[in-house]
Amino acid sequence: MEMCIEKPGNVNYLFVLFRIFVLGLISLFILRTVTLLSFGNKEVFANYFSDIVRAYGVGLRFDAKVLAIGLLPLLVFAIISIPFSSARYTRVFLKIAFSYSFALFLAIFLIGYINFYFYKFFQVNINVLVFGILEDDTSAILKSVWTDYPILLILTIISVVGLCIWQALKICVYRCGPRKFYLSYWLRFSGVLTVVLFWAFMARGSFETSPLDARSTTISTNEFVNSLASNGVFALKTAFSDKKASKINPNSAQFLLDLGFKDSNQALSSYLGVDPSCPVEGLDCFSITDTSNSLLNAKPNVVFILMEGFSQYYYNLNSAKFNVLCGLDTMLEQSQAYVFNRIVSSCATTIYSLENLLIGTPISPISQSEYYNNPFSTAVTKPFKDNGYTTSFVTGGKLGWRNLDKFLVNQYFDSAEGDAALKRYCNDAKSCEWGIHDESIYERVMQKLNESKGTPQFIFALTISHHTPFDIPVDYEAPALVLPNELKQRLRTDEALACKGLKAFQYANYCLVNFLKDLQKSPLAANTIVAITGDHNTLQFVNFDANDLLIKHSVPFIVLAPTRYRPMHDVDSQIIGSHRNVFPTIFNLALSNTQYFNTGESLINPKGVKSNFGVYNYNTFYSSSGVVVAKEPPLYFVWDSINKNRLSPVSQPSQELLELRQRANAYVATMGCEIIKQITPTKQKVH
Repeated sequence: MEMCIEKPGNVNYLFVLFRIFVLGLISLFILRTVTLLSFGNKEVFANYFSDIVRAYGVGLRFDAKVLAIGLLPLLVFAIISIPFSSARYTRVFLKIAFSYSFALFLAIFLIGYINFYFYKFFQVNINVLVFGILEDDTSAILKSVWTDYPILLILTIISVVGLCIWQALKICVYRCGPRKFYLSYWLRFSGVLTVVLFWAFMARGSFETSPLDARSTTISTNEFVNSLASNGVFALKTAFSDKKASKINPNSAQFLLDLGFKDSNQALSSYLGVDPSCPVEGLDCFSITDTSNSLLNAKPNVVFILMEGFSQYYYNLNSAKFNVLCGLDTMLEQSQAYVFNRIVSSCATTIYSLENLLIGTPISPISQSEYYNNPFSTAVTKPFKDNGYTTSFVTGGKLGWRNLDKFLVNQYFDSAEGDAALKRYCNDAKSCEWGIHDESIYERVMQKLNESKGTPQFIFALTISHHTPFDIPVDYEAPALVLPNELKQRLRTDEALACKGLKAFQYANYCLVNFLKDLQKSPLAANTIVAITGDHNTLQFVNFDANDLLIKHSVPFIVLAPTRYRPMHDVDSQIIGSHRNVFPTIFNLALSNTQYFNTGESLINPKGVKSNFGVYNYNTFYSSSGVVVAKEPPLYFVWDSINKNRLSPVSQPSQELLELRQRANAYVATMGCEIIKQITPTKQKVH
């Protein structure tokens, strides 16, 4: 291919750079279009076409920003090189320009490709969850990637795209551009200055007061359309910024300001719904359960089960042909269990939901921070310890996961047992990538209940079997599953992989049902309360749109209580809530005259449940009035008049939605301030 060897005095280096810049824009445009065609559905194209066009416009600015910053060293080199236009120097410049651009474009593509699969799994662009690969069980995650994704195809695509980038850059860099620019000094100076100003604008991305940032991606009420506006590199940059911002800071002032409160008293007043002008002395986030002689005379055992990926969406689809519950629904109906089906999880990952349930924190992960051995009086185990309970944590996972072994012993647990303990105590414990399968978890829970010798037990169980790579025991005979059309139409992956995950979900429920049957057959049934919820929904296989914000993040919350512990009044199982309501509900069923950290309303208490709200990810708020996504600018939704679980966007929020946003933000601020207040420089272990 002919080399561009120019005469002295030309500015062809900048034309080479311009061609590279345009190639980058075209490449990112293609990647964005692949994302749109892969994940966009008919509704998106039909109802949000104008928003898609706007997303492409904003996306062009994000792409230009990334490329302008990435190519900045090459711009500086090109400007410095203008006076040096010998054939030899030109060859050096072009070689450096080609090598640098190829490395940059390949890196941008790889990050974009990772973002593509990240969205496929989590239905959001890269965010702080990406760091879980390093903070989680990395080897297990990598095995899941190997088994769940077509690695050979992915590597082939990367190789082909890399070759295409190589060839396209050869054309851009080595193709002859305009020659012999015999320009005056001032024209050359003006041209270079124009390029520099243009580059500065591209790098800033905006003429407005603030540069282009993550806030600019909120251009639609459809979350998928908003995700199109960004790109993988910018999403990763934002994830790093969010990760840095999420570092636990014992100074609560900035935390409050970020949520719109000048101090903790203002946040507390707003959360509790009292006049902010009134004094807040004596007010706090701790409540006391009612006095009950029956509870004092016969303290119930309490088993709380946090199930991996316990999806309300899958639960709702259960049928004779799609039997994923293995009779759980029938058993719950016969037991007159409370089944709350409009509950959202705290977060989209296990550790964040686990810590929120355990100590009520919106700041995570504490278990992997310098405060891992700090005891919190907000811990849900403390009210049970105060009532003479033996408290245990049981999981099939590796107890060193996320530093749990060191964190749990400081949160009023008498014991914490993982896969090593299950291998010791359980016969025929079956291994999987993440530890020991669920059936052994329940076997160990029954052992603890049977060995209690009259001492009431609180057992917190964390299951693991419904987790990618979904390697359930080979001897499990799964009933056949016929996928309903509703699910088929929403699948975002091939049906074989989805069925593998569904069989793991089925197996997890099979183990739960067997445990409940064993419990019902034993004398323990008369004085044991069992509460069950999911750590998060399963987002890997199913497409959810912006109007599915409830079903997308909802998990069942189930309470089985013997008659003697059940309230006399009716309980509304259709109430909207979240993990914040789980333990207040349990405390008010099981404990008498006991102080507890009040993260939310008790769902069995008719007082106040009408004003209840749910919180997902500390930025999405749910109530009977609708949903608020607290971005900048916020998104507001109201419930569909026909389908109670679907939403419709509104441009002008009602007063109820504005109050929901204010009170839910106050909840996050108040919970966070309480946790920060309890972080002390001197770490003392709980004995």
